[in-house]
Amino acid sequence: MRPAPRLLTLVLALVALCTLVVLLAQDAAGLLWIVWGGLAVLCLGDVFASVPRRHLGVEVTVPPTGFTGGTARLTAHIAARKRQIPPGLMAVLDLSPHLG
Repeated sequence: MRPAPRLLTLVLALVALCTLVVLLAQDAAGLLWIVWGGLAVLCLGDVFASVPRRHLGVEVTVPPTGFTGGTARLTAHIAARKRQIPPGLMAVLDLSPHLG
């Protein structure tokens, strides 16, 4: 599981904020505990809110034949095995640039 780009951006912003707090404040240990504790709570919430990969079922339908230079239509059906699929879930087909 990869962290989301928003989460990485948030962590980098918190690192910058903590650096400023340490440089400017005399006794900032309590504030730093609050900032990083809040981030830990957000990360745990993200882990529990996301659907694990093993709970997703994906069925892909491909044509029986295909030709070089032609187009082929792929159909994918994503279904949750235990819980509901979160809104906004999307799949990205990563193709070689040569396949277009």
